[in-house]
Order: sequence, then structure tokens, then C-alpha cells
Amino acid sequence: MMISFSFLVHAQDWPNLAKYRNDNARIGLPAPGENRVVFMGNSITEGWRQHDSVFFDSHSYIDRGISGQTSPQMVLRFKQDVIDLKPKVVLILAGTNDIAGNTGPSTLEMIEDNLSSMTALAKANNIVVVLCSVLPAYDYPWKPGLQPAEKIVTLNKWIKDYAEANDCFYLDYYSSMVDERKGLKAVYSTDGVHPNLEGYKVMEDLAQKMIDSVLQKNNSMNTSMAPQMDHTTIYVVDLKKSVAFYKNVMLLPEIDEPFKDGKHVWLKLAPHVQLHVVSGATKIIPHDINIHLAFHVSSLPDFIKHLDEYKIKYGNWQGEKKIQMRPDGVGQIYFQDPDGYWIEVNDDKF
Repeated sequence: MMISFSFLVHAQDWPNLAKYRNDNARIGLPAPGENRVVFMGNSITEGWRQHDSVFFDSHSYIDRGISGQTSPQMVLRFKQDVIDLKPKVVLILAGTNDIAGNTGPSTLEMIEDNLSSMTALAKANNIVVVLCSVLPAYDYPWKPGLQPAEKIVTLNKWIKDYAEANDCFYLDYYSSMVDERKGLKAVYSTDGVHPNLEGYKVMEDLAQKMIDSVLQKNNSMNTSMAPQMDHTTIYVVDLKKSVAFYKNVMLLPEIDEPFKDGKHVWLKLAPHVQLHVVSGATKIIPHDINIHLAFHVSSLPDFIKHLDEYKIKYGNWQGEKKIQMRPDGVGQIYFQDPDGYWIEVNDDKF
């Protein structure tokens, strides 16, 4: 009875979720700034780490290959073994076992559907997808006579075209490892399907170049897409009085502005960050201290002396004439400009 029960449980775990479940929990989420990469695949991927663990251990690379697996099994475990690990990049190498019929007859269209499903899942979770070419194989030792070579060529063409059309990357192992029969070069394998260490070294060089390129492009894209602070605007009653305050009290330099209508003055807050002072307000309205501009100075006592020279009233959050201490030890004072806008000045040393 116990033997039958164990067999039943194993048979029900068709995608073999149990294989990496504990290791996934041990690894946990990536550290801040970690460039985590997951390699999803079959025995070719699983054997990679067995032949050269240094390649994975010396980077934030996680091997999630399972021997014998086909693409539908990978789809079922993709959330657990890829998405939940939150990598920046996933390399997907799948298809040869489908052609071999490891889990039943499979058409190329079925493989393509599963590859596109994994791609969609990854992209929906902001994971960059690298679709890898299937390695060349003239024959399968465990299922001889299937003549997979031409099917692999056809599938690889589809993978390449799909990657280009769907904002993914295509990693071509095939061209560097194929022989004149469209099989795997004998120098790279002992059985014509699975790479040896020399074969994996070829794959490592190609994979590393691809990962470096992908991460560089991805980081550049994220930087270029992230909004950067440009300016903040205050709407004032007396433009001349307000500008004098910010130039004399806050020591902000005036910069050129394009309107030239006497209603706008631009002041420089920081490199590429400006304060736009615009006239037209009909009355001064109350402002909440929670909404304020914040500046930092090297010496808060020296700046307080500067405020005293201009008879500017300052205080802590409660309105008492003293420095407020933030929990991290930074000193803060608060005061208002001529239109009642609140300003914080602190001595943060970031």
C-alpha cells in the first residue's frame, strides 16, 4: 500500500515540481541590485551545472533543468521555478525531447505554443526572455530512427523569427556546434545529444555574451525610461518679493526662462532641477507644513544665522524656535516664504 501510494504521488507530479521546491525556498528573493538569471530546460540544462558548477556559482545563475522534460512540463513549473525566483533574465532551452516524443507525440506547432506561453508568462512578470536554439542532433540514442535534424532546423528558424517579432532575444547555440550531418559535433558530445565539458564551454561563452548584452540594454532602458525631476512651480501674489526671497534668503541663482512676459522667473535648485515662480495668484492662502520644499546645508547653525539676518522666523515641526531632530540624527528647521509655502532646511550628509 505504501509503495502504491508513493508511486501515485510521483505520477501525479508530472512536471516534477518537487525537484526544486525546497531549493527555491532556500534561495529566496534576489538581493537588491542582483542580476539573477534562471536557465530553464531539460537534461542539457541540468547537466550543465553538473559539468561546470563554477559557471553558475560564480554568477547569480540558477539552473532549473530537469532531465527528460518536454516543453509542456516546463510550462507547468514555470511559475515556481522561474517567475517566483524573480530573475531579471530567463534563458529557455526546450524542444528536443518533444521531438523525441518523451511525453507522447508532439508537433512543432505544439512546441511553439509552449515556448510562446513561457515567453508570455515571463514578460507579464517583467522578466527578459532569451529563447535558445535547440542543439543539433542527428539521432536520439534512446529513440533511434526519428531523424530529428531537419525538424530542429525548422524549429530553430521559428524560434529566431518569434524572438525578433516579440521583443525577445535569440541565443544561437546551434551554429557553433553543428557538424556536416546537422548533428552535434563529436568533439562536443559523447552521445550526439548531450554536451560534454568542452561543449558546455562553447555554450557558456555564447550565453555569457548574451546575458551581458541583455542586462546592459535592460539597465540602459530602465534608466532612460525612469522619470527624472525637472522642476517644481509655485504660484505667487508678488513676483518681485518672492523672487527676492529665493535669491537672497535661499541663495538660488536665476536662470533664463523662455516666456519673457514678466510673469515667470526660473531659479536653479540643482543640476537640471528648477524652481519656477509664476505670478497671478490673487491672495495668499494657507499651506500645510506637510507639503514643503526641502533643502540641505553643510551647517545648520550657520544657515540659521543667515536667516536671522533677514529676520526670517523658523522653528521645529511644532512651531518652537529650535532645531527638530529626525530619528536618524538629521537636524531640521521649517519656515515659510512670502506666499506661505513651507520650506525645510536640514543638515543631511547623504
